[in-house]
Amino acid sequence: MEVLEEYAAKDTRIKIITNEKNSGLGITRNVGIDAAHGEYILFIDSDDWLDLTACEKLISKAKENDSDIVFFSAYLVNGDEKKEWKKFCNVSYPLSVEDRKILLKKTFSSTWSKLWKLEFLTKKGIRFPNFRRAQDQMPHWMGCLLAEKIAFETECLYYYRINETQVSRCGDERFIQIIDVCDDIEEYLRKENLYSLYKKEFLRQKFWHYDFAFFNIKPQFRDEFLKKVRLSFSDRFFLLTQHKPLQRGVLLALMKSPFIGILDNLRRGLYKKCKIAIKRIFHFGILTMSLKMFLLSLL
Repeated sequence: MEVLEEYAAKDTRIKIITNEKNSGLGITRNVGIDAAHGEYILFIDSDDWLDLTACEKLISKAKENDSDIVFFSAYLVNGDEKKEWKKFCNVSYPLSVEDRKILLKKTFSSTWSKLWKLEFLTKKGIRFPNFRRAQDQMPHWMGCLLAEKIAFETECLYYYRINETQVSRCGDERFIQIIDVCDDIEEYLRKENLYSLYKKEFLRQKFWHYDFAFFNIKPQFRDEFLKKVRLSFSDRFFLLTQHKPLQRGVLLALMKSPFIGILDNLRRGLYKKCKIAIKRIFHFGILTMSLKMFLLSLL
């Protein structure tokens, strides 16, 4: 706080906003949006930092075509090591449905990866939901679907620090909230009559989030997670026809099979003794269930 106060005393443009309690990233970012008076807005996670030239370069890029969003790349920082982490794509104007599908597939969904035009956020009503995890997914979807013009800055201007205390790595009960996040996105798509257009992109991302959460959530929260997953998926035919056999098997097993717990306990119990072999045993079990479910679905 002393450092913040020192800089605020030197530059009247710097404002310090304090929350009475830790309300989470979503609410805090909304407070920032409401307090902002500039033309553009950036969001930075507390353990990361920007290149000193980032704001200058991103605003310059935004003004080239009056962009609503500028996507940019990052460095992954792990101790003294760093490596480039880039995602960008080519789109045409006006943005078509196919262009927007490319944006959803080829860009970072994280909030830190974007410079936003403040007027675009406020006019389109883009807000951050009050979740403790994945609160950046809804703004990302709304941004990709509603922006009229976007731009890409291919230079890495953000330094993303990797550490085991991050929400994305902690594996606690907050991982369960990804189900509510996906449900909210689906509700938005259906309300705006966009679900049929972006169904494949949505379900693929939904599967990815569930798959990541399942294999990273702590054992004591897994049963609750699985119960919510089984209730969340209704479009099983999509899963059977659009994903690789192993991926289909994993998620279908989560939804249908009573043996998933047994297989997972076996895998985790023997993991340290024979890591590679047990992974293969687990994958073979999942593939077997996948084939069985696929055949049953055709009856």
